[in-house]
Amino acid sequence: MPTVIINVDGINAGDSSGFGVASSDIVGIVSDGDTGTTITNQSVDLTLEFSLQDISDVAVLSGATLNSIKCLGTAASSGKSAILFGLSILNSDGDALVSDNEFSTSSASQTDFEGTSLDISSFSTDQFNGLQLKYRTLEETQVVASRIRAQVDYTAAAVTSTPYLKLGLGRYKISKGRLKVV
Repeated sequence: MPTVIINVDGINAGDSSGFGVASSDIVGIVSDGDTGTTITNQSVDLTLEFSLQDISDVAVLSGATLNSIKCLGTAASSGKSAILFGLSILNSDGDALVSDNEFSTSSASQTDFEGTSLDISSFSTDQFNGLQLKYRTLEETQVVASRIRAQVDYTAAAVTSTPYLKLGLGRYKISKGRLKVV
């Protein structure tokens, strides 16, 4: 089944001043798709709660059936030690729908991490639009994060064609075969 990336588009809660960049720049950095732009926690054990793009912001989801969602992160160690960070999917009330996915690496290269899938096949549009991603740096490690996003698995809307032929002006010429008009 096809998948699509859903980017974060705002910060709902958390300590956005502790990442070494202006609070207003964080969302752009973690959603630009560039592993060369990063945020790094300057204080230990920080948390950010991000809002996600609405269904109407993602054209391929128009009329589609949503199957599942999972959080994705791309991060590296600052080179001082191994890192540990968590990503969770929250509902609009801030309750965890997928408990903390914890990820660790000692690599200084940006590495992709993938969380547990959440079945959203019974979600309404409002429930989907209320989903949030929670990002946490853990155990006093310094995480160099470049991407925080979600991936949605969906079934595309069925495409139907018009089952009849209409002639507005002009004429049809049939060189072979036959035409049955009912």
